[in-house]
Amino acid sequence: MGCSVIYRGTVRDLYINQPAPPLLPLMESKNQIPDVFPPTGIINRDDIQFFDHKELIKQSQLIHIYDLTIYSEDYIKGFIIEYNIDGSVKRTSHIRGHHGKEDRLILGTSDYIQKIEITYDKYVNSISFQTAQGQNFLAQGKKGPGSQIQNVDFTKQKRGVVGFKGEISEFLSALYVYSWKLRDRIV
Repeated sequence: MGCSVIYRGTVRDLYINQPAPPLLPLMESKNQIPDVFPPTGIINRDDIQFFDHKELIKQSQLIHIYDLTIYSEDYIKGFIIEYNIDGSVKRTSHIRGHHGKEDRLILGTSDYIQKIEITYDKYVNSISFQTAQGQNFLAQGKKGPGSQIQNVDFTKQKRGVVGFKGEISEFLSALYVYSWKLRDRIV
């Protein structure tokens, strides 16, 4: 678990930078998620990893999620995101133990996530994304969809997903989403 930075070329300026982006819950934590995180955005406590991309987001002028890999077994285990930030690539890894089945979403320089839906019971059972350019993505654990559904659609607000906050024990057990407003020429 951690981060790395490599050069990957130019980033398209999709968003209006918001140092304090809104945070929406998809599956709320049963634990107290820390308010303050180190620059890594990761706090490990006992058998739980808390993560928050806010520090990464607020230090950026240009940000773009371009590669998102979700891992699952019975439920969603975790994920790895590769961001293109200010011309460099930053990789965030939020997964514990064996990775399991891999589902991958790759976004073009003009594409972004505008809709998310999760199903859950005790853990996140499935997560789906829809992008502005019409890609539909679904990652689901072996237990199938959960009995509770939560979704967020940023289309009308002209926003896109720029990061996440949550917790992982054995599986993904809480998830929140950050969004930035899109530039007028993008929408």
